[in-house]
Formats: sequence, structure tokens, C-alpha cells
Amino acid sequence: MQNANANTNEAPTRTIMLYIYGADLESYDALATNNLEQILSANFSSNGKVKVIVMTGGSYDWWFDSSYLFDPVNPDDEIIISNQYNQI
Repeated sequence: MQNANANTNEAPTRTIMLYIYGADLESYDALATNNLEQILSANFSSNGKVKVIVMTGGSYDWWFDSSYLFDPVNPDDEIIISNQYNQI
């Protein structure tokens, strides 16, 4: 069976999906935020065609820098990670 991408010069796009349950380790010490920042600074691909989708939950406070966040529906709105409900 031949690779579907064998006849193109473009590498396939990858999507990494994570669920992070922050709990007290995020609320008090930002440990989930530290893990996310490490993941986002990793070099997954030489062509940069990697999407990271994160679903969050379980923490009273999130320390994650909102400059990483993007809402395609309302791209100009400031985004924060909610402590009321899980979100993607």
C-alpha cells in the first residue's frame, strides 16, 4: 500500500489533543501551566504544522498566559481559562 502523501511535498498536519485536570497543583503552584508551556515550546515538527488542542478542568485558578489562546469565532476577544466549566 502506498503512502497517501508520497506524491506531495507537503507533510501531513498533526493534531495533539490533551486533557489537563489542574486540581490544587495548578491552583496553588501553576504546575499544569508549566507543563503546557513545556509542551508548546517543544519542536514537534520541522514544518510547524502541529495543532495543540487542550481541554481544561478541575482547577480554581489557571495561571496560563492568554497570549497562547485563540478563539476562531471571536479572535479579538480576551480569553481566560474558566474555573467554572471545562473548556477547549
